[in-house]
Amino acid sequence: FNSLGLANTATIGIVPHPGIALGDVIRINSPETNVVGRFYVRGYTLPDGQSQQILTCFRQTDNPN
Repeated sequence: FNSLGLANTATIGIVPHPGIALGDVIRINSPETNVVGRFYVRGYTLPDGQSQQILTCFRQTDNPN
């Protein structure tokens, strides 16, 4: 039996990084916001005049059963 576990989506603000692209897998370590682990970058925005790049990331866990 092969199935997927829980899905997590995280939206985070980071210092702009030109090397981040859609489809990248990144490690997020932010225990104060309870976001820790490897995430797949599904989207990002960099609004004009803003100092933060906003990433929308996704993670699918394994089913423990």
